[in-house]
Amino acid sequence: MVSAMWEKWGPSRNSAVWIVILLIVVVSLVVYSTYFQRLGSPPEQRIREVVRMEVWIYSNEWEGLLRSYQQENPDVEVSIRSFQSYDALASELSAAISAGRAPDAAEISNAYGLKEWIDTGALQPIEPDGHAPELTAAARTAFTYNHALWAAPVGASVPLLLYHQDKLQNAGYPTDVEYHDLNHMAEVLSSWIQGLKDRKASIKWNQTLAVDDSLSLVFMNLWGLPRDVDGQTHLQELLTTWHALVFDYGVMFPLEHRLALSEFMDGQILFLITDSQKMNWLDRYIAGKFKYGALPVPGITVQGIAPHYSAFVVLQGGEGTPWANELVRHLQSKDVQESLIANTGYIPVREDTLASLKRNMKEADADMLLRLSESFLSIQPSEDDYRRWRLIADSLTQLEIESHPDVERMTAELLPLLP
Repeated sequence: MVSAMWEKWGPSRNSAVWIVILLIVVVSLVVYSTYFQRLGSPPEQRIREVVRMEVWIYSNEWEGLLRSYQQENPDVEVSIRSFQSYDALASELSAAISAGRAPDAAEISNAYGLKEWIDTGALQPIEPDGHAPELTAAARTAFTYNHALWAAPVGASVPLLLYHQDKLQNAGYPTDVEYHDLNHMAEVLSSWIQGLKDRKASIKWNQTLAVDDSLSLVFMNLWGLPRDVDGQTHLQELLTTWHALVFDYGVMFPLEHRLALSEFMDGQILFLITDSQKMNWLDRYIAGKFKYGALPVPGITVQGIAPHYSAFVVLQGGEGTPWANELVRHLQSKDVQESLIANTGYIPVREDTLASLKRNMKEADADMLLRLSESFLSIQPSEDDYRRWRLIADSLTQLEIESHPDVERMTAELLPLLP
């Protein structure tokens, strides 16, 4: 009877199979749930949470800080694209904005470009009301337009005069010479070189003075913001001096800018005017092979210093925009700024960081940079920035290759564009 009831009411063979399958599914779900609760979330959810952020830079020194930011924020995947120069980045950024494929963030300079990109509507303001009290006034002003701060300045640099200590000492050059301005320096060097030639002394370098490809930055600092002199006269004197470096004093070769830094490293150039930030790169590559010194470029502190600023803009509408805002705040943080000179060669842009470093800095070169920062000028962005930048470079090129340049015409063209 029991057997008959089992046959009538008991599960069929197919039912037993389904029960086993159901038990396997239930157990699998329990194991799956328990496992990924420990991990935090299942893989498909974690993949969705990873944000990809594209950042463009022209200063390779920022790459290490960007990588460290990604390590601290594993939910962000930072894709870094490096450019050889700011000119290359700015050109590509304008094209990318027009094509609707701009990165989430990009490093820019205060040289030019900001006004153009603001007008396209491509940028997201960093501070819509321009309120950024932690920054120096000069850093804020460089990227403020219509009362809004459109880029986050993260580091500054200035032109410096580098020189080969060993070569100068071996040639008997006096180390305590003070130069009033670039023209005075050229006179002193020219006279000294002629003295070496008269004595038939050995000259173990090819070029006495060179300026690297920071031409427009250097010239802007020679210009400064003249207040107590006639601007036209001041500009004519600067242009005439630049021409004289090649044709009258003979201390500088024409159009030898692009390779100037590498030639300085090779000992072919005695004095080099370059961007202070490049000392960080220089220190890594010479690795103590020779000693060099650094001085302010003669005359630049008289009218004030027009620094180069590295800053980051945040582009509108990208998936990584919120994280891009977080990134620029990270680069402006006190921890990053306090180690900026050592890690990148850039001068900090925070008021409190500068004040702290000035009290505690013991390295001579870094201390000099901090003191120079006290003379930084506040220069607002202008729609003429790019035109001025290009015209300066073109004018200096003409001065180096033409024996009788039209300095009056150059002055008339350039003067209205200068701050």
